[in-house]
Amino acid sequence: MLSLSQQEQIVYHTEQIAKIYPEFYIIKVNQFDGIAKNTLDEWINFLKREEVKENTQAKGLKEAVDKLSILKLSEEERKDYDRFIANWRDNESVYVSQYKAGELDRQIDFAKKCLTKGMSITLIAELTEENIKNIQNSL
Repeated sequence: MLSLSQQEQIVYHTEQIAKIYPEFYIIKVNQFDGIAKNTLDEWINFLKREEVKENTQAKGLKEAVDKLSILKLSEEERKDYDRFIANWRDNESVYVSQYKAGELDRQIDFAKKCLTKGMSITLIAELTEENIKNIQNSL
């Protein structure tokens, strides 16, 4: 029987290990009759047959199917997929960075125009939802 040390009891604020770690269940998928009556049955069907019905309600099951399809790729296909994802992330990062830079430029231009019209930095900060120091540093 697992038990917590004194130090662990202090750290986790409990004397029972069951309050820290999840429960585990053993599911015998070979006894499943193939008819999903609830979300647990949908998962069992997936584990047994690697198939999912279109109208599945089981949380996380569609993500598991996607993950499994990636794991089933050959080594070469997985490398191609990984390259594709890395390129996509790089492109997305560039796009987001450029977008944010453009937004910052527009806020700076707006702040400068407001200052020339005699608005206070406090009011500009309120309108742009930016803090005063950032506005002062960018001018």
